[in-house]
Amino acid sequence: MKSTDAGKYAVEKYASGCNCAQSVVAAYNRATGARIPLGPFAAMGKGFFSGCVCGPVAGGEACIGHLTATVAGRPSPDTKKQAKRFHAKVAKRFGSVYCRDLSKGLEPDSDEQFEHCSKIVAFCAREVMKLARRK
Repeated sequence: MKSTDAGKYAVEKYASGCNCAQSVVAAYNRATGARIPLGPFAAMGKGFFSGCVCGPVAGGEACIGHLTATVAGRPSPDTKKQAKRFHAKVAKRFGSVYCRDLSKGLEPDSDEQFEHCSKIVAFCAREVMKLARRK
């Protein structure tokens, strides 16, 4: 799956009822054949429902962990590097990795917020797929 397709699929999942974190993981699962369950990501939407780390960032980091962890599930030397790189890309593109900053001034659950967050969902899914293609 191309990274642009992953971004589109993630937004489709977001529009169909998955939260922002689940949408990134769903796109990763579809593209790679991974079977990361979406249930554990239910509480990660909207910055863990507290404005903390952006859901698509959290979902993307989970995918990065899945891609880079050792067979025993521990972080590899590449895990920290890729996680920091991903965070930096999101922060550079959107100005923050925190939901409270990214959605400041947007009415919760509004069309405007959905459109704004959809851009972040798509970006995170695309960036994860770029890394997956290199692995």
